[in-house]
Amino acid sequence: MGIDGDKKIHLEKFRENVPLSGLSPSFMSGLGKRRIILAADPSVATTIFLPLNMERAKESIHKPITDLELEDSISRVMGRTFSQNRAEAAKELGLDELDTILVSARVADIEVDRHAVLDALGAIGARIGGLLELTFTNRDVFENLQQFLNSKNQFFFTESARANIALFRRLSSPPVSFLSLGLRRSEFFLAGRRGEKPITRGILDWSFGSIVGSISGEFGTSDDASAGIYGKYLNNDLSPSLRRHLDRVLRGPMELFAKEIKKSGLRGMAYVHSPMPLPFGLPHKLGRLSLNELPLNDVLGRSGFGLSPSFLGLDGGEIFMSLAPFFEFYHDKGDSEINHRLRRRVHWLIK
Repeated sequence: MGIDGDKKIHLEKFRENVPLSGLSPSFMSGLGKRRIILAADPSVATTIFLPLNMERAKESIHKPITDLELEDSISRVMGRTFSQNRAEAAKELGLDELDTILVSARVADIEVDRHAVLDALGAIGARIGGLLELTFTNRDVFENLQQFLNSKNQFFFTESARANIALFRRLSSPPVSFLSLGLRRSEFFLAGRRGEKPITRGILDWSFGSIVGSISGEFGTSDDASAGIYGKYLNNDLSPSLRRHLDRVLRGPMELFAKEIKKSGLRGMAYVHSPMPLPFGLPHKLGRLSLNELPLNDVLGRSGFGLSPSFLGLDGGEIFMSLAPFFEFYHDKGDSEINHRLRRRVHWLIK
């Protein structure tokens, strides 16, 4: 992707399913001085969010916060909780702990005495707060990316679900959710209010396979043919009698969907990414949850960016998913001095 003088984003080259082994030094050097943004799928990477609430020593509360003090405080928290955080990441990724590798550590949302600050260094207060973000991946991904993660190259690594949640939190006050509905697997991610768990993630025992399977079971059709019938249903391209029959067939899968949403505890605003539309239009209210389309236009409008004609014909949801890591990088404060120092200090954990 590139950005022109009018802040219009345009596609330059698109390579899908590039093997990790293809990210060789020669490949990277061929990109010149461009910044590389790599977003890992939640199936191979996860981010653990750890609230920071650090009390300063009584003799220091009237003195400015120094970089060494902040670095030491955060490093102690990270070291004390690392084993627990890695175990949680391993469970989410379905890995052995020894194969769960920390690839990124950074601090965001720094506060001093509950007041948000751009930089805590030099501030005066009794309590330092923030959010420690630890991103883990599997050993195969790490070993292929290690040369870049430890180099001085312009390389930004994130997890796609984290990138989406970061954008949603800029648009809506928590609680705000992201639903990733798949053909075989569906996940949810919830950003909580202050005092709640920063990010909760879980699995919905529902997928679009429920819809396709119900149609196949009713008509004895293949999955492809059933998906085609569902597409005609969405486009209102069926006879009234057949459409009413499909309404009854789809009632079971959608009741299961509503049950899973209720069981998940999701509430507030939720943004949905799915391979095909749900039977009802969005926005849609479902209990305490408001389901909405991915907010591509809102993100572009608030950021001042636009899209060039190179995006014409592409699905808005897919455009949003591809741009979310870029916008996370654009708003990222990870290049702050404290994060540079923190990464150097805890380098022994990233191995």
